[in-house]
Amino acid sequence: MLFAPGFEAQGLAVLTSFSAPFMRWQAHSEGGAILSLISRQGGKGKSTALTAAASVWGRLEAMKQTNSDTRVARGIVTGVMGNLPVIRDEYTQRDPEILREEIQIFTEGRDKQRGAADGTLVNMGASWQTIMIAGSNTSLVDTLRAAKNGEAMAGRIAEFVVDIPKNAAHWKGDALKDSMDDNAGFAGELFIRSVLQPANMAYLKALVPQIREDLIKKHNLASDQRFAARWLAGVAAAGLVVRHLGLLDLSPDRVMDWAQERLFSEETATFRARVEEPSYMLARFLSDNLQSTLIMPGPFVPRQKQMPIKLPTRSLLIRQELSSGRMFIEVKALREWMQMQEQTWKDLMDDLKAKGLLLNPSRLITLAAGTDMATGQVPCVEIKSDEPIFTGMLAEVKKESAA
Repeated sequence: MLFAPGFEAQGLAVLTSFSAPFMRWQAHSEGGAILSLISRQGGKGKSTALTAAASVWGRLEAMKQTNSDTRVARGIVTGVMGNLPVIRDEYTQRDPEILREEIQIFTEGRDKQRGAADGTLVNMGASWQTIMIAGSNTSLVDTLRAAKNGEAMAGRIAEFVVDIPKNAAHWKGDALKDSMDDNAGFAGELFIRSVLQPANMAYLKALVPQIREDLIKKHNLASDQRFAARWLAGVAAAGLVVRHLGLLDLSPDRVMDWAQERLFSEETATFRARVEEPSYMLARFLSDNLQSTLIMPGPFVPRQKQMPIKLPTRSLLIRQELSSGRMFIEVKALREWMQMQEQTWKDLMDDLKAKGLLLNPSRLITLAAGTDMATGQVPCVEIKSDEPIFTGMLAEVKKESAA
């Protein structure tokens, strides 16, 4: 029932549950990936998907984690699960920084080490290589993008909206969940017994990396998309085993195509390319510091006073010259902001240089030259500001000036 057309997200959750043990064969130094299912309304099949995913190995109540569980308890339970999937129900962490830390701990595959009262180290011994299947009414990816350097963690999540066809008999959901709960664990046992047969295991150990490599080449995936590639490779291999054993009558290719279309579409790739480029971080810095920006008609001319187009209302950090198309940004302020965003200065300079935007990485200038403001010379990054990347920021400046 969960592999009928229109139920692709639910079917994907079931195959993901089967595929969790395959993470052990893919990366010994990292913990796993996260499948996030979003449903902002009830009755869309999210809880059914989680129940189905859990029922492969056991009952939902025995396998799920909730927000009310303490962080220490979640680490212990995840370590006990080892290579079995973790079911996270109602994952509604709205603090971007806390969410980023939780995602990082899970995907790295080891719980935090803790100290005892006597100063010794408490070795929890909790480690794992598996997949988390999470249900939420808000986007984990969107929340992470509000965190510092949250894009790196967002790349470790495969997120899909859960829905059901309009003509689906949604009232059968409760009976379906009861049936899955009554028969929980049997499919997983048959599955893992087959996988652990020496010949089958040797074949699958070779197959999973090959599928992953094919996915990376097909979609030209970057290194930070390795989690999605591992997850999908495991799903594809699990689908073949499940179908071969007759556990489910399904087409793994149809579910895989559905997932790839949504994960690696041209629109998604364009967005990723945009947000990952360090020069776009500079555009964010400029927007964050509009009130520290001085807009001048042109360059400073000795013994000639100019009428500023816009004066800063906070400490002066940025000088914009319209006629020359140049901008000067105080190095110290920009470095401190980049550090807060956990971004690398060299990456920014290299990206600006590659795009032809960087004129001078450190030039001594007087930011307030040509005005009545008294400032001294400070090291500044000199860039070309009449480029499309800065159009939005300049529009904001003009709007603010007009107001």
